[in-house]
Amino acid sequence: FFNSGRLAILPRVTTPEELHTANALTQTTAWLTLTIGTMLGGVSTMQFGYEWAFLANALSFFVSAWFVHGIFSPEGHFRAIATVKKARQGGWQEFVESARYIRANSAILAVGLAQVGWASGGGAAQVLFTLYGRVVFNAGAAGIGIIWGFAGVGLVIGGLVGHRLGAKLDFKGYKRAIGASFFLHGAAYVAFAIMPTIAWSILFIALSRLGMGICNVLNRSMLLTHVKDEYRGRVFSTFEMTLNLAMMASLMGAGIGSKYFSIRGIGVAAGILSTSTAFFWLAADLAGKLPEPAADTHVDEVELAEPGTSARVP
Repeated sequence: FFNSGRLAILPRVTTPEELHTANALTQTTAWLTLTIGTMLGGVSTMQFGYEWAFLANALSFFVSAWFVHGIFSPEGHFRAIATVKKARQGGWQEFVESARYIRANSAILAVGLAQVGWASGGGAAQVLFTLYGRVVFNAGAAGIGIIWGFAGVGLVIGGLVGHRLGAKLDFKGYKRAIGASFFLHGAAYVAFAIMPTIAWSILFIALSRLGMGICNVLNRSMLLTHVKDEYRGRVFSTFEMTLNLAMMASLMGAGIGSKYFSIRGIGVAAGILSTSTAFFWLAADLAGKLPEPAADTHVDEVELAEPGTSARVP
């Protein structure tokens, strides 16, 4: 609920020139706190126990809520203007309409499918990072925190690289960067799974997440730029739903598989699944299935309102 809403309103609180930077900034700061939080969580759990870690985590959400409360739109609301003008549809009808929109724009559909492809292996990380930290490397909660922390380091660096690339690449360059980044992510994930020491493993998990960070920033900037305002919230929520379903399936498969197969074998399989996304993306691009969608040039027909007041729709 939170991620979809946060992404959907981003173009409403930035100018078009600021949008790509704002997208990279919101993701990079989230990954930076992931890095710091997981490292501190692992160390503090070893020193003070799980209860204090849970308490600190809970308090952090109140801080987040305080910041969210201060967000405002110049229009006085965050609803797409097209939905303000027409009678509200039923939830199912809105979903069907957004599904047709996604299907009609193959590049947008491809981004959603690529997220599912990544999550088919990426969801296993929720189990594997714990198993590697505790069982494979016998490093306890601190080991789990270190692995998650370096995964966050890779995401932060990937976010910064994605920001630089996104400002320079045309749509053709964007597609090539996405394919290369997916391949880096999956190949480094396989390397992470087979490394003999935790030092080598965290190096490759950082590289893996670097590729993922680039993909996330570039893909979301593409969606924010090209998805129409009236569909943006529904597109992001649809992609978030399918991503989480794939993540849960991957997580569950890894958890059950750990009872019957080696932990490293599951890690290699997860990496191969994630790597396959790069080849499907490349095949679709070579077949001409990823044309650039029309940019969202919709201008809201509203009179700007002061913060805290309502906006009038002509």
